[in-house]
Amino acid sequence: ITDDLELTLAGRYEYSEATGETFNPKASLRWQAVDWLALRGSVGTTYRAPSAIITQSNFTRGLTNANGTWRANDQYGNPDLDPETAFTYSVGAMAKFGNFRATVDYWNFDFKDQLVLESATDMLAAMFPAGAAVNCGVAKYAGLQQRFVFNGDCGRANVQSYRTQYINGGRVKTSGIDFQANLDVGDVWGGNLTTGVDGTYLLNYDEDPYKIEGIDAPAAGTQKRAGTY
Repeated sequence: ITDDLELTLAGRYEYSEATGETFNPKASLRWQAVDWLALRGSVGTTYRAPSAIITQSNFTRGLTNANGTWRANDQYGNPDLDPETAFTYSVGAMAKFGNFRATVDYWNFDFKDQLVLESATDMLAAMFPAGAAVNCGVAKYAGLQQRFVFNGDCGRANVQSYRTQYINGGRVKTSGIDFQANLDVGDVWGGNLTTGVDGTYLLNYDEDPYKIEGIDAPAAGTQKRAGTY
């Protein structure tokens, strides 16, 4: 646009018989405010179609330790999966003082229809919220109960195996700050020394519940996960 202001526009179109069509634009802006400082930002959408493996109706058998003991977990594909989409934006700054360079960026992602595998731990928490068999035989939980194989009566202690499948999960909104700093020290003991640091600080990771056989999992309400792991 000018010697100091640069705009980049991009667009991507995809089509498949399985997931339909999508168009995803992106715009990026960079402004060289002064010799040592530049500002930048971007906004766009993203799209991720489910892989062919997880859209099959067959299953693979694995092992899951969700209840204190390793049990079989039959992980089924799902031919009815929708693509995962997101709206993203970021703003940041870049600085340079001689041999020192630094960047800092704020980013924000808003995911919808996240492609996830149901969690056996979430299934247990939904079926046995207090560790007791209070939901066994309850009509509302009939579909969820059929996802378990029990060694005897319905009960958490009698779980023999699980059946999970790939689904479109709840909405996820996450944001954070990326930072990086590097210093070119120069010649040290006959070699060239460069030192630096980079990292990410997670500000928010809010996840809406998904449903397993109509039951919220792991619990009703948005889960605020930043800082909990």
